[in-house]
Amino acid sequence: ARMKSHFEERERTVKSNTNMNKEDVVIKETPQGKVFIDIYYPSEQCAENLPVVLYTHGGGWTAGSHKTLGVFKRVFSELNDAGFCVVSVGYRLWEKDGGVAMRDCVIDSKDALRYMSKHKEELGVDPDRFFVMGHSAGGQIAQLV
Repeated sequence: ARMKSHFEERERTVKSNTNMNKEDVVIKETPQGKVFIDIYYPSEQCAENLPVVLYTHGGGWTAGSHKTLGVFKRVFSELNDAGFCVVSVGYRLWEKDGGVAMRDCVIDSKDALRYMSKHKEELGVDPDRFFVMGHSAGGQIAQLV
């Protein structure tokens, strides 16, 4: 039987502490609906003061979701293995001639960091060690955060 490569094995799922993970956490409500985050904790959970990586998904500012991880599942697993808490932001999507401007995508992502900071003790994170990353349009948003 062929052995699976390291990357094939990691691609299946985010390796994290599934007992601690929090999905679809509402960070705020807007006229367009709720803004959610998913929080993935390290598999070896430290009690507190975890560094946080905030991830903003790609999709040209108009598509995608905090659930659309693709190859980033592997990145999340590596970050979790290194002791980071990873947060995926479900920012509102830009609508041409609509109620959501590009700045709203950035504001939602900033509000995710504010939420994490405000709830630092309950979530076990260190607001002095917040980092951002994103893919495609999410990379642009991460730079603006």
